Amino acid sequence: MTLDKTVSQHRQPKHSSFRLMWTMRVFAKVLVGKINVVGQERLESLPADVPVVVAVTHISDIDIPLVVLALGSYFDFVVTDISIHRNFRDSIRSVDPTIVGILIAGIDNFLPITYVLENGKRKGQINPDDRIQIGQALKAGKTVVIAAHNPTFDGKLPDAPGYLAVRIAQSVENTVVIPVTIQIGKGSDRLGLVKTIVQTILKRPAAKISIGEPLIFNNPAAKRAAATVEDILDRRRRGLEQADDQDKLQKAKQIVIREGSRLMRALAKMLPPERRGKWGAEMQDNF
Repeated sequence: MTLDKTVSQHRQPKHSSFRLMWTMRVFAKVLVGKINVVGQERLESLPADVPVVVAVTHISDIDIPLVVLALGSYFDFVVTDISIHRNFRDSIRSVDPTIVGILIAGIDNFLPITYVLENGKRKGQINPDDRIQIGQALKAGKTVVIAAHNPTFDGKLPDAPGYLAVRIAQSVENTVVIPVTIQIGKGSDRLGLVKTIVQTILKRPAAKISIGEPLIFNNPAAKRAAATVEDILDRRRRGLEQADDQDKLQKAKQIVIREGSRLMRALAKMLPPERRGKWGAEMQDNF
């Protein structure tokens, strides 16, 4: 599990992220066995000063920790996470261990993603303030790790593309998105989930980390569509929605979804067929 040390030396982690790396190493030692990383050569052409977003699958609960471990010696990572809005007491009460790992790894190594509670469940919410804060981290030289889509629990990519990774790439000039997939175990195993934590520890399955071709999201029409979505949702939250906003919103969303689908197909390309979800067919048609 090594990368060419000539790759991304300009992105060497700062002292603050060593705590993050140590925590992820402990996670990996407990949960997985051999870690195989493929596609390292795709990082070699990255210019020294280009902002980088690493967009990771969220098929298991340990996808992001494994990516941070595998690539963290070569990038100065900061991780986005929905859980840092929560406190330790609430996490224990809801049997959500994520915040415990964040506290151990150091809260400064994480950036928040806003969520709302609906029927007792957390649901992501588009918040331009999140994007601004993440953009500032990129401009400061951090490499940002973002889940490429909402978490899934069936071992497959979800039907809906993610939003934040693509939107960040649109917002910060020259940002490159690196799609990364994690395969834990074999076939359709659902190891690496909180619900299967005991089974995962007992098996300590092998993990394969695949690094995809760098992607650029600079389509002007898609940028305008994303801005339209955010503006309309902001007006709706403030009770200022206009008569034609719903029609504009639906049209803009279709453009945003098409752009996000590029990332999902790139992820599907690196996963076995049983994990691709609907993107397997789309990948064959569009790649």
